[in-house]
Amino acid sequence: MMIQDFRRRFYWTLVLSIPVLGLSELIQGWLGFSFSFPGADYLVFLLSTVIFLYGGWPFLIGLADELRNRNPGMMTLIGLAIPLVVAVSTSKSAQNGLLIRNRTAFENARRITTVVFDKTGTLTKGNFEVSEVSTFADGYDEDRVVSMAAGFEGHSEHPIGKGLSMRPNGLI
Repeated sequence: MMIQDFRRRFYWTLVLSIPVLGLSELIQGWLGFSFSFPGADYLVFLLSTVIFLYGGWPFLIGLADELRNRNPGMMTLIGLAIPLVVAVSTSKSAQNGLLIRNRTAFENARRITTVVFDKTGTLTKGNFEVSEVSTFADGYDEDRVVSMAAGFEGHSEHPIGKGLSMRPNGLI
């Protein structure tokens, strides 16, 4: 009887998941189409709530029973696993110098294709210097560009200007 109940819940939640996935911007991007209508977010919220409550009902009942009897088991562990993983991964990241203020933005970082750093070098060394030069215009080689920048900033009192006017890594 319990296996049949799980099977029925699985198939119903599978069917209800189709419109939720179809209205997901991520899935639409993967499949190369776009579809939305007024109230689509409310429909997704409603269907997701039904999926969670109907599909997860046996787990929620098991969790309530375990907590009521003060005997934590598998259902309690399932309920605690996701927040625990988030907390531990955030803590480990912070210990290694990565502060995550917005977890969603951090997860979306997987879509980044280009990273552009400023010219100061402060992101890695903490001092201002030119570490690499690339030119994209005819008639301007790297030495000339560095010389021009150093000339413009030669009398500057600003730390970035001073960094540009130094002779970095034999570039001038």
